[in-house]
Amino acid sequence: MKIQDLSDNLVLIDLEELMRVTSFGRRRALKFAEMAKARVMIGRSLRFDVQKLKEFSYYEAF
Repeated sequence: MKIQDLSDNLVLIDLEELMRVTSFGRRRALKFAEMAKARVMIGRSLRFDVQKLKEFSYYEAF
């Protein structure tokens, strides 16, 4: 899986951005983030750790 158009200076992204860069729908993007253990809750706001997503997609590719 290729994560496209994600700049290196981002630390956390929201669900809409995760859906855009992975080309997944909402449910698959959430499942992907769960498998990568990348969920971060800030108050009631859900964000995803970009570094964990990149590492997970790298290791899943091989």
